[in-house]
Amino acid sequence: MRTPFPYLTLALAALAAAESTTTVGLFGSSDESDSDIAIPSYTSVAGSVVSINALETVYAVSCLSGAKTESCSIKDPWTITQGISTLRLSAEYTAFEWQPPVTATFDYDCSFQSYSESASCTFSVYYSGSSDGLETSSSYSTHTSIASDKVEYYALEVTGGLDKFDKPEATETPGAAAAGVLAGPVQAIITAAPMLAAGVAAVL
Repeated sequence: MRTPFPYLTLALAALAAAESTTTVGLFGSSDESDSDIAIPSYTSVAGSVVSINALETVYAVSCLSGAKTESCSIKDPWTITQGISTLRLSAEYTAFEWQPPVTATFDYDCSFQSYSESASCTFSVYYSGSSDGLETSSSYSTHTSIASDKVEYYALEVTGGLDKFDKPEATETPGAAAAGVLAGPVQAIITAAPMLAAGVAAVL
């Protein structure tokens, strides 16, 4: 099983303004994990830009309209905050393969120097479920370091909030005057990253 969640690269800011959709790279890992909590690999998902500045972009990730349960079971949008040197994820999903099915709430927090170097991450999850009087619950947390040779790239289709990439705040540093900062963090990484299957790639 791979590490709990891929770290995400940020925005294809300069190209997004005139498009109805765009694809951003997901900075991930192929490391194996001993955790028995598997975040599913959803294919019928899309992201929407909630907010953006020169330091970080916040995405809301949801199921595509009409998506089947097996391809996406996100009830409330996942929140992904991608920064220049950090990645934070807060999410909830239902693991239907469990008996009884369980609802898992997890948080993921990573820090790294660059998108091609090793990362340090913490992951915590709580899950619970019940069926016919049978109840189960548990929690799990871990800290892991991801080596640079385990870095992989995935892709996420972004369909909402693309106009924010072209707003003045996209180049502004919070608490400081904008001064030639790239439009959104790490836009150059997108052209260098191999794009894999669209969607929130995750633990397999």
